[in-house]
Amino acid sequence: MVAWAVVAAVAAAGAAWLARGASGPDWLKWTLGCLLAVIVTSVGAALLLGPVARRMAGETRPLTPQDREQLTVKDRVEAVNTARATLLQAATGLVVVGGLVFTGAGLVYTARTLDVSVRTLDATREGQLTDRYTKAVEQLGSSKIDVRLGGIYALERLAKDSARDMPTIVQVLAAYVRVHAHPPKAQVVKGQALVDVAAALNVISVLDTTRRYLPYAFDLGAVDLHGLNLSGANLNGADLSQADLNGADLTGADLTGANVGLANLHDAKLSGARLYEVDMARANLTQADLSSANLLGANLTSAELAGANLEGAVLVDADLTDVRGMTAAQIRAVAKTNAKTTFG
Repeated sequence: MVAWAVVAAVAAAGAAWLARGASGPDWLKWTLGCLLAVIVTSVGAALLLGPVARRMAGETRPLTPQDREQLTVKDRVEAVNTARATLLQAATGLVVVGGLVFTGAGLVYTARTLDVSVRTLDATREGQLTDRYTKAVEQLGSSKIDVRLGGIYALERLAKDSARDMPTIVQVLAAYVRVHAHPPKAQVVKGQALVDVAAALNVISVLDTTRRYLPYAFDLGAVDLHGLNLSGANLNGADLSQADLNGADLTGADLTGANVGLANLHDAKLSGARLYEVDMARANLTQADLSSANLLGANLTSAELAGANLEGAVLVDADLTDVRGMTAAQIRAVAKTNAKTTFG
């Protein structure tokens, strides 16, 4: 028994050393670890079934040959049967323990494999998104209008697939608009002049109507957007200060909270537009169509309104201090105002 225990202890130490320091695949380390668990369990079972069991039964020493000769046939048969039952129970216990060990090891190995697979998939997806972004941005620099349009719509699809990249893509498209709004005449092709710019602005407007991922305004300040068709566009919170929107079609557009101060909106179409709390201070609105537009709480201080159509426009709580081109009486006669509508 002592010799067997020594051998088992040496084997267990070797298995432990291999499990901790061996180089090689994970399955080898898990196998060595399981071997260690089986050896430790076997040694423990041998000790419990041998010395410990005898001591608990009151035996202080193993039976001598003389003691065995005094046993009757019945005692010997019972001893053999008891030994067989004990060995059978021990073997069953070892099988159960081994099964549990291997099952646990298999589950851990499977979990590690799944984790590696998930990380690999995530890395692959990130790489694909990066490749798509790079290719789309490259398309924006093409001299061909159809290639540039392809890049714009590729960025739209990418923004919808990756919410994290949406703000960056919006800024890229806004920068594209600032650069390409009105290219040099040599680059203008008849019938195509503003198609790509309008497409970029429309993509910006539909990417996220609630601005869930865009807590900041995109910058279109001082950009030349005259004559552009932006009907129904979502430009709420945008910076359009000093922009040239002369003759632009903004019918039904949403410019809630936008900054349009000092912008040129001469002859612009703003019928039915949502202009809640918009800043139009000192904006040029001559000949602009603001019929049925909602300017609740808007700031129109010092705005130029000569010839503007305000039929049915909502100017409740709006600030029209020092507006030019129309009198307070003329405005009240056609627009909806209240006691908080300010005239200076």
